[in-house]
Amino acid sequence: MADILPDSELEKLLNKCIINPDKDSVKANSYELRLGSQVRFHSTNEVKELKEGQYLELSPSESATIASFETIDFKEETVITLYPDNMLLGLVLPTTTMMREGIAQTSTQVDPGYQGTLNWLIRNNSTKPIVIKYGERVFKLVIFRLGKTETPKVPYGDRSTDSYQGSEGIVRSARKVPADLDDGSVVRATRVKIDPRIQLREAGPPFSHVDTVLREFDGKLQVVSQSVEYITERIKEQNEQLRGKIDTETKTLNDKLESVKDTLLSQMKAFFNEKTTALYGYLLALAAVGTGVFKLIAESKLSTQYQSGIFLLIGLVAIFMTGILVRRTGRDK
Repeated sequence: MADILPDSELEKLLNKCIINPDKDSVKANSYELRLGSQVRFHSTNEVKELKEGQYLELSPSESATIASFETIDFKEETVITLYPDNMLLGLVLPTTTMMREGIAQTSTQVDPGYQGTLNWLIRNNSTKPIVIKYGERVFKLVIFRLGKTETPKVPYGDRSTDSYQGSEGIVRSARKVPADLDDGSVVRATRVKIDPRIQLREAGPPFSHVDTVLREFDGKLQVVSQSVEYITERIKEQNEQLRGKIDTETKTLNDKLESVKDTLLSQMKAFFNEKTTALYGYLLALAAVGTGVFKLIAESKLSTQYQSGIFLLIGLVAIFMTGILVRRTGRDK
């Protein structure tokens, strides 16, 4: 049955199965692996070097692959010098220190027979940048001593598919995907419109915080929108009521104006009919009198000068009487 190696046994592995070790990294039942010299940022696909005194900075929601400071040697010929009848298997586990700061870490296994540096994925799930010093302890390596029945027949590194044997620094994935895939050979999810808020919420910090702020703002905006809608409806109702009152008052005023106009026209028509008839009567009477006087004078034996003077006097009297009639008619209006 496999045994977990305690600190006393772990110390025996230093400089043999654990190369470039730190004695202070030996704990009760684990060895704490340190941050090595290479890091690959997944957001930019860059591989960068770290040196003594430098720090790795991870922005919020950023992921990176890091390499171990130590080199692991679980090859059979190495382990047999310490445990002639056994092989070693390792489990790489997250540390609570990193998790307390918001670092999400992946666990992995170190197979019997593996030799090389170790790679892991880490992700900053916090809302602020996190820095890790070169050589700082970041993962725990728990080592099992396998029993005879647990020892593999073919250890890691002896198969042609064991792609990471002898790794140094960052080693990219050995998985191969054809570049020229046709649509018929690819199965995809149905493309649907995804709510950007759900994407923000599921992306984790700091994007989930943005989603929270947006939802709070949306709630306030809905309150304001409802208030504006209510005020708009009230104004619309008041405008309709006011428009109704204006239409009613306008119709009443128009009716009154029409009534006054009809009355005034009737009165003016009656007035002009009466006055015109009287004026025409005066003028006809005057014309009749003038005609009679004209004939009398014409048949008299007065001299031409006297006749002219009389006609002139009659003309002046006619003008005078016409003026009086017109002025009287104007006063009567």
